[in-house]
Amino acid sequence: MSQAVKDKQVARYPLGIPNGWYVVERSRNLAPGEVKILNYFDEELVLFRGEDGVAGLLDAYCDHLGAHLGHGGKVVGGSLQCPFHNWQWNGAGKCVKIPYTTTLPPAARIRHYPVAEHSGMVWAWYHKDGMAPAYEVPPIPKFGAPGWEAEQYSIDWVLNTHTQEIYENGADFQHFVIVHKFEMPSGVVTRYEGHETIYGFDTAQDPDNTAGGRDDMRHEGRIIGLGVSFIHIKGELEVVVFNATTPISSEQTHIRFDVSGNMHYPDAATAAAKMPAYAKSMATVFAEDFEIWEHKKYRTQPKLCNKDGPIMKFREWAAQFYS
Repeated sequence: MSQAVKDKQVARYPLGIPNGWYVVERSRNLAPGEVKILNYFDEELVLFRGEDGVAGLLDAYCDHLGAHLGHGGKVVGGSLQCPFHNWQWNGAGKCVKIPYTTTLPPAARIRHYPVAEHSGMVWAWYHKDGMAPAYEVPPIPKFGAPGWEAEQYSIDWVLNTHTQEIYENGADFQHFVIVHKFEMPSGVVTRYEGHETIYGFDTAQDPDNTAGGRDDMRHEGRIIGLGVSFIHIKGELEVVVFNATTPISSEQTHIRFDVSGNMHYPDAATAAAKMPAYAKSMATVFAEDFEIWEHKKYRTQPKLCNKDGPIMKFREWAAQFYS
């Protein structure tokens, strides 16, 4: 990417990278002993899983003489070994072994990112100033619950947009009608509680724009930080939409989108027949915003009218995640 393009992107989203928990990999994609190079938080990182099964995330460069740990580095026990001089670093970024001395430099440290793992995801805590986690992310609703099947539809995207832009969309009620062809949300409830936004509303897909006719739906959602949301949707079928957004930089976001379904609602035969297409339709609706996100410019002082949603209240809540 040229510098001119970078400058243009930064001007579009002058927000920086928010602090919080982010998904950095799906658990199934990281085997014991495996090392992966990642690019998140405007940094080059290495993700590894120790032989003990525990994942760690470090900055990519050794604190000794700067070798890249992702190119030739290997897992030894629960640590990552540098390919240059075989120094070993644990998941906390501490040097735990040097093969040619027993005197370990006490100041030797690689920046590490606290890691948690649940719901089939590897999560990492990012804070611009290196502060410890301020909250935890709960398990994905219904994940592993009887009758529920995960990943009825699963997809990744990389978009030239900011992670806040994606969640702010939920406060923009008018776009549900104009872009997604839903009925105007009603019965709207929104609460801002610490690091969470909790909301709910009723809507329906416009029968003139859906081949299957009208689908009355209730949405119950939670946004946790600016890295994840869970949306429980009950309509013709019942699903949980999991949306994880991880900043590659302040101008680019990796999105992981998964839909799990209640295979007993309204009955097993109907769910089995309709769930694959229904789950995919959730991703199709979500993707209707992509072209807009990738080409819009963030307005710090938007000129809103009385029928717009609580966009500025959402922004007030989101401001807590920036250093």
